[in-house]
Amino acid sequence: MINNISSTQGINQRSHKNASLYKRLRFRASLTKARGPILWYRHRHFKPSDVFLASYPRSGSTWLRFMLFEILTGQSSEFANVNAAFRPVGEHRHGRPLFVGEGRLIGTHEKYRHHYQHAVYLVRDVRDVALSEYAREQEAGFIRRDFTSYLRALLEGHNRHGSWQSHVTSWLHSPMAQRGELHVIRFDQLRNNTSETLANLVGFLGFEVSHEAIQNAITNNSVKKMREKEDRVHSGRASGKIPRRPYKGSTEEGRFVRQGSIAGWRAHFTEAQARLVDQYAGDVLRLLGYPLASELPAMSDSTIQMSATR
Repeated sequence: MINNISSTQGINQRSHKNASLYKRLRFRASLTKARGPILWYRHRHFKPSDVFLASYPRSGSTWLRFMLFEILTGQSSEFANVNAAFRPVGEHRHGRPLFVGEGRLIGTHEKYRHHYQHAVYLVRDVRDVALSEYAREQEAGFIRRDFTSYLRALLEGHNRHGSWQSHVTSWLHSPMAQRGELHVIRFDQLRNNTSETLANLVGFLGFEVSHEAIQNAITNNSVKKMREKEDRVHSGRASGKIPRRPYKGSTEEGRFVRQGSIAGWRAHFTEAQARLVDQYAGDVLRLLGYPLASELPAMSDSTIQMSATR
């Protein structure tokens, strides 16, 4: 049904420049019991007017933040000013006030917590998430294992943020969602119908902006232009101090800004890997409207484009 993932497994065979020792140690610490107290410390000093932009890692939140920055501030977006204005949990005291009551847009990759009162939840197909996160963590030197083992660990929750499916349901079934204070966006909808999806989101946030402002933000943050912004960071041409500077990948798979593909997994998963996802996350995929691998028509090798982006 689905072609071999040899192109992804090939990441293991490519040389890469590891992330700094500090980042690798921090990553390993995040997998230990030390994570609990750290999260407690970070989740302080919120305001009732804060809005959280939540997602599982590698779900497209960087792209969404860049477009929102231009729409809400009227300024051009670069890593320096976007990362300075829209801070993650733990750095939120330095964030830029945007909403009535000095509220800030605060990023989080955590499961729902009672501290979160108003939020936007961006969700992406776990199969595309897994490919993107695996490539990125391999490139940074955070992990040394094959993709199938990585996929199983992600689905069983043996990572920093728990399983993808438990992360999604923690938000969709949260008290905040029941109060109507959660706005859910599917990544594929954001990619395929960007203008309307952004307009609905801006309305949820309580802003009135022109169609032209939304279109300009979309145009200024295409994949090509986002990659140019990433390249400026690493070439030294970006101006200003850059909080949370993106790590520079040495391969196409390890770039911070990838292609943002939809259903790219179909070109790279084996049948066994696809069945594994159906087994663990099938109910949540259905809840979100994503097809299970078992529900897709069989695809021969000749119909699968191995050049498909991930």
